[in-house]
Amino acid sequence: MAPTGRSTENIVIQDSVNWGDGAGHSIAFMEQSTPYIRNVQLKNIDILHSYVPAVFFSCCDLFPGEQYNITLDDVRVEDMKTTEMFEFSGRGNSGHIRDVNINNFSLLGGNIAPSNISGTDSGSVSNITFNNLKYLGRNILSASEGQFNISGNTSNINFTSSDSVLPTPTPTPSSPRCTNFWDSTLGEQQNTLPD
Repeated sequence: MAPTGRSTENIVIQDSVNWGDGAGHSIAFMEQSTPYIRNVQLKNIDILHSYVPAVFFSCCDLFPGEQYNITLDDVRVEDMKTTEMFEFSGRGNSGHIRDVNINNFSLLGGNIAPSNISGTDSGSVSNITFNNLKYLGRNILSASEGQFNISGNTSNINFTSSDSVLPTPTPTPSSPRCTNFWDSTLGEQQNTLPD
């Protein structure tokens, strides 16, 4: 894999049903070959079963990079099958994860799995906020209540409730007009939108 040098930004994923089947995570930011992943929103997400960590951030294994201004809002895990809920790992080649807001995240069934947030000398994790984090209906207001292991080069990891002052959310990205798409009825790529 070679670094692309292109940006990965201004992405909205919403109203989605996912299944972390062991071959991949339901929500993952990893194996990045771009200088950054930023301004990403995931909204109204249902995770049916998760056999791997439900939310996985790993930056950056091969190339220097950052992951920041990321918001997860209204995410539900219906059946947790594995031994880890969240993984945030700033590691590798100068990888930094920062400014992540997780709002209204609920574990509805299955295992109450521990989570890991860790950084290294060359990779940091900072400014992570869990607002209204609930495990089986119980509010999680501290790292110990949620079984979070926080270690290494980390800072400003917060657990809040809806009554708390929230950080500024990631702005909604503006979507550029798509002019390059595949028309399966014609069997070829089109460069203009149909009328």
